[in-house]
Amino acid sequence: MLERNPVGPWLAELARRRDHLSVALATALPEWSWTTPRGGLSLWVRLPGTDTTHFANIAREHGVAVAPGTMFSPDGRHRDRIRISFALPPALLDQAVSLLTRAWSAR
Repeated sequence: MLERNPVGPWLAELARRRDHLSVALATALPEWSWTTPRGGLSLWVRLPGTDTTHFANIAREHGVAVAPGTMFSPDGRHRDRIRISFALPPALLDQAVSLLTRAWSAR
C-alpha cells in the first residue's frame, strides 16, 4: 500500500499563506519591502527609517508580535528588519496586517 505524502499539500498551503501575507502587506504597507523566501515560515521585512526593536514594542502594544532583526544578529545588525511568520491561517494574517498598520501609524 502506498502512503500519502502529507508534506506536499502542507508546502503548497504554506506557499499560499506566504503569498497571502505578501499581498496584504504590499497593499497596506507599500513602503515596507522584502524578498519572497524560497523556504521557511517567515518574511524578512525591511522597514524604512525605523529601529525595529522599538517598532516591535509598539506592535506588541497593538496586539501583534514580530521579531526585530537584531534578535538574529550577534553584532546588532538588521535594525531595519523584522521577521513576520506566515504560518497562521489567512484570516489571522489579515488581522496581523491590520494591527501592524495601526502600529506603523502610531510609531
